Amino acid sequence: MTDNYNSNFNQPNGKDKQPVYDSFIDSIEEEIRKENYQKLWNKYGKLITIVVSLALVGTTGYSFWKKHDLQEKEAISAQFTIALNELNSDKNGSALAHFRELGKCKKKNYATFAKFEYATLLMDKRDKKAIAEYKSICDNKKVEQLYRDLAYVYYVNASLDLLDEKELKTKIPEFIKKLSNKYIGKKWNFLALESLGYCYVKQHNYVKARDTFSELAKSEKIPEAMLERTREMIQYVNQQIDQLKTDKTEDSDEGKNQKSHNVANQKKLKNK
Repeated sequence: MTDNYNSNFNQPNGKDKQPVYDSFIDSIEEEIRKENYQKLWNKYGKLITIVVSLALVGTTGYSFWKKHDLQEKEAISAQFTIALNELNSDKNGSALAHFRELGKCKKKNYATFAKFEYATLLMDKRDKKAIAEYKSICDNKKVEQLYRDLAYVYYVNASLDLLDEKELKTKIPEFIKKLSNKYIGKKWNFLALESLGYCYVKQHNYVKARDTFSELAKSEKIPEAMLERTREMIQYVNQQIDQLKTDKTEDSDEGKNQKSHNVANQKKLKNK
């Protein structure tokens, strides 16, 4: 009788041989893997545990912080809405107090917008503190440059509006220099040109004021309300220029008449 069994594996010859062989190899590989895993665990198990624990703690902490941050933003947003509603209801006193407090909050953008609103309300009251509020925004390096530049233009306008001529005398040359060199042609170009024109008006330099407002009026995409203001200012400075010419002519004629009068008096004295 022929032996139908393989002496090496004690399994029948034929089609059933390969699966048994594969199973045997798999079992050996599995044992090797288990042994390697055990060695790795013995060597790095504590480290892996620490890393996984830290990851879990970090994820939990981040989730908590994100939830807290969202709650804080919602609370500030609610306060901001209350302040704006008070402003729209002409409750400026309450709105002023709300915006002053919101300006102290830790959320940078909310604080910046609140300070702008607070300064604007002070301007409406013609309170000189508005000047310092705008200046504090433009000097704050933590505020985005875009808003710092806007705050500077508002700072100039507040100064021109609230300070007297004596206080402005030394400030206006600095305003003109800074607006011309740093702000004209930039993001807030329209506002900067308008402020520059007002600086020249305060200096009684009506020719430069006219040139500045004329440049602004020719600007593309200028807002309609600003264009209307600009045209009114051009008309005003032209009137001032004409008046100065008239005064100069009258002074010249008066001078001539006075001179003629003096000459006539001298002749009379000689004749006597």
